[in-house]
Amino acid sequence: MRSVRTLITTEGKMPESQIADIERCFKEAPHAGLWLDIEAPDDDDYRMLAETFKFHPLTIEDIKHQDQRPKIDEYPDYNFAVIFQADWTDEEVAFREHHLYVGAHYLITVHNEPAPALKELQDRIHKSPALTKGQPAFMTYLVIDALVEELSGSLPPVKRLGIPDAFAKNYGSQDQLMELYGLQPPGIAAVVRNGLRHRAV
Repeated sequence: MRSVRTLITTEGKMPESQIADIERCFKEAPHAGLWLDIEAPDDDDYRMLAETFKFHPLTIEDIKHQDQRPKIDEYPDYNFAVIFQADWTDEEVAFREHHLYVGAHYLITVHNEPAPALKELQDRIHKSPALTKGQPAFMTYLVIDALVEELSGSLPPVKRLGIPDAFAKNYGSQDQLMELYGLQPPGIAAVVRNGLRHRAV
């Protein structure tokens, strides 16, 4: 599968997504904000994450190897999170792994499979940039909200009362999942509180 990159700013602009364009937008991120979504990353994407964004090698290894547990790792300039999106078909549930780099002025999402919920959100922001409130933190909130909503919306009501055994066995306990979607530690929680405050306005 070929890598697909989508770049969008808090103003709803969608620049070209070649590496040179991404590097330029990253330099402008303190002013315009940045959300870069990478689907089916390849070696060029891994190199960009390491050389342009200077992300820790262990986070890139997590993306390469997949099968991670839900978690949030704190680094000096960003947080790295692993969360899951649920696809429910008949009696089977599949959890799609998403990796997020959350910085003060940017968000980078990385996933192997297509993510319709994120594509829909990108289209909404492009058409109605006011959704972001002009703030990268609120755009991050919208992305996390879309993934979490997709998780809860994919499960029949009876299943929402508990996490399926397959999830607990392979990806961690229900307590771990609830802690994750409570968006701890405080660095991520602050992003969400900020988003909730603006959402209520």
